Amino acid sequence: SSSSSSSSSSSSSSSSQQKREIHYKGDALKVVAKASDAGNRLDKVIMQYYPDQSRNYIHKLFDLGLVSINGSNIKAKGGYKVRANDVIEFRFIVLESETEFVPEDIPLDVVYEDEHLIVVNKSPNMVVHPGAGNWTSTLVHALAFRYKDLMEMAQQDAEDARKKGEIDEEDDQDIEDGDDSGGGEDEGHEQMGKPMLSATVRPGIVHRLDKDTSGLIIVARHSDALAKMQRLFADRKVKKTYLALTFGNPVNEGCLQSMIDAPIGRHPRDRLRMAIIPIENGGRFARSLVQAVGSCAKSKLHLVKVIIETGRTHQIRVHMQHRKTPIVGDNVYGSGGVNAKYKSSAQRPMLHAYSLEFVHPFTNQLIRLKAKIPDDMVSFVQSSIFSDFGKDPAKYLK
Repeated sequence: SSSSSSSSSSSSSSSSQQKREIHYKGDALKVVAKASDAGNRLDKVIMQYYPDQSRNYIHKLFDLGLVSINGSNIKAKGGYKVRANDVIEFRFIVLESETEFVPEDIPLDVVYEDEHLIVVNKSPNMVVHPGAGNWTSTLVHALAFRYKDLMEMAQQDAEDARKKGEIDEEDDQDIEDGDDSGGGEDEGHEQMGKPMLSATVRPGIVHRLDKDTSGLIIVARHSDALAKMQRLFADRKVKKTYLALTFGNPVNEGCLQSMIDAPIGRHPRDRLRMAIIPIENGGRFARSLVQAVGSCAKSKLHLVKVIIETGRTHQIRVHMQHRKTPIVGDNVYGSGGVNAKYKSSAQRPMLHAYSLEFVHPFTNQLIRLKAKIPDDMVSFVQSSIFSDFGKDPAKYLK
C-alpha cells in the first residue's frame, strides 16, 4: 500500500512538473484544411502552413497532446490523413531547452557604434531575435556575445517592467507581428508604450528586419537610448531607405518617383500575411515613396529605392504586391512564375535596408549611414540592369 501510494505520488509530481514546463506562446492557432491538403499527413500539413517550425518541434506538440481535429478532445496523431475542411487547432509552446539563452560568437558587420547606439548591417537569412523555431544564431545572440552590457540591460529592464505590470510573462503578440518572428521591414515606432524586452531575448532592439531582409538595424546600448530611439521612430524622425528589385515598374509612367499611400492590416483569411486593408476595417496608415534607379526593358526588372514614412509589418513587400510589381524572390507576396524564373539568382526577397538618417538623441549630431549591398543582390543587378554595379553602386544611388 505504501509502495502504491509512493508510486502514485511520484506520478502525480511528475505530471505536475510536466505541466509547469509548458509555457504557451500566443493564442491557439486554427487552420482550415484546403482541398489540396486532403490525403496528406497532419504533421506535414501543419509544417506546410508553418515552414519555419522544425519537424521535431511539431512532433513535440503532438506528444504533448496540443493538436486537435474538428474540436475533438482526442489527441490527434501526426499520421492522421487530413480531409478537406478539417479544422486543425494547436498551440505553440516554449520548450524548456528554448528558454536557455547563450550568447554566440557570430561575425557582425558593425557600421557605427558609440556608448549609446550600435548600428549593424544585418546579413540576409539572420533572424533578429529568438522566437518560435529560431532559438539560436540570431542577431541578438551575436550582439550579446560582443556587448555584455546588452544582456545586463535586458535583464534589468524586463524585471522592472514586470514589477510595474507593464508586460506579461508571455510575449506581447503585437511585438511578434510579422514573420521571422520579428516583424516587418521596420516597426520600431509601432511599439511605443510597450517594452521591447521580454525574458532577456530582445536587449536593445529598437526595430526589426525580416529574416531574409539585409541591411541596417539600430540597437540601443542602454534603456534611456532605447526609449529615445523609439521616440524618434514614433515621431517619424528616422529616414529609412531600402533598395528593392521588382518585376515591373512601381513608379508611375513618366515619373521619377511615386508615393504609395495604402493602409495595411492583417490578412482577413491568412493570419501570417498582411494585406491592403481600409482604415475603417482595421488597416493602419502606411506610406512608401518609391524612386526609380534603373531598369531592363527586356526582362521588366527594376531597381528602386523605397523610403518608408511608416514601418508596418511587411510594408514594402505588401505595397509592391499592391502595385502588381512584386519583389523578386518574395515567396509570400511575390509571383511564383517570376520567382521560379530567377530562382538561381534570387533565393530570398531582393530587399536591402540601404541607409538610415537621424539626429543622434544624445549628441544632436546628424547621423547618415549606408550599408554595403550584399553579394547576391549586387550580382543580380549586374546581370540584369547595370553591368558595372559592383564597382561603384553609389554612383547609381545618389
